[in-house]
Parts: sequence; structure tokens; C-alpha cells
Amino acid sequence: MIKIGSTSTLVSDYVVLFSKDPAIDQEAEGFGDIWEEYLKTGDHEKIPIKPGAAPTLFRLKHLRGYAKRQLLQKVGSTATESGLPSGAGVFLAAQVCLLGIENLSDTEGKSFFVDTKYSKEYKTQIIADDTMDFLDDIEDGELVNELGVRAILAVAPSPL
Repeated sequence: MIKIGSTSTLVSDYVVLFSKDPAIDQEAEGFGDIWEEYLKTGDHEKIPIKPGAAPTLFRLKHLRGYAKRQLLQKVGSTATESGLPSGAGVFLAAQVCLLGIENLSDTEGKSFFVDTKYSKEYKTQIIADDTMDFLDDIEDGELVNELGVRAILAVAPSPL
């Protein structure tokens, strides 16, 4: 018998690094292969970090159930003619899946606070619009694009 609340899941939150993080040592020997392996496995522990630096860690959640179905429907409905997610779909995926950020400072050098809001559409907490606007200014939107693409790729194949 299955008891509600007692089942475990292999799908947990995960950490994403931004490819242009200045803490990442892209000059390290074999960096390209290491980065490719990271993209395949999600294991960021092998990414070379510059001495004395700390990378910014973006924690994302795997969506399940209603929120997952809503996001996939929205991303699919905004897809380009080639079938790729649109910029709006990628932005939305980042907004819905991002949970928290470590080691990010705001424009005044203070630790960045991630503000959230409840989304009736997704029935879950998502990142607030002001926070997303701030993040979207980093590297002309490249950060949010990477986070959104990683979130879309991480959507579990289960229909639930």
C-alpha cells in the first residue's frame, strides 16, 4: 500500500552555474571537456574555480504535477516556428523554476535577496518580476536564458 507523504523521489532541487561567472577558471586545462560533462550530468563539483573565488550558485526545482503541465503548455504555445522555446518561454521557465541564489551581490555590493510571489496560474511560488528584471540585466539576458534552458531540459519525462 502507498501512503500519501511517505513516498520518496529521486527528483530533487539542483544547482546551475552561469557559464560567464568570473569565478570559473575557464583557462584551466581541459575546461571545455569538464564543462561539457557538467552540462550532461549537472555535477558542478568538478568545475575549476579560481583561487579565492566563489561561484554564484543558482538553485532550481524540478517541477511536477500541475505546475509542470502548465509550464510545458505555456512554453510549447510560445515556441518558435522551428519548434524551439521562445525567449518568453525560456524567461518563464527560469522564473518558475528558480528557487534561490548563493553568492550574488546587488549593485551596492550587498547580498542579493530573491523575492518571490505566489502564482495562481502555477499554484506555486515563483520569482517576483522585479527580481527577474534584475537578473535579466546580467550579461544582457544571457543568465536568465541559461537558467531557463537548463530548467526546460531538466523537466522530468514523466507526465505527472
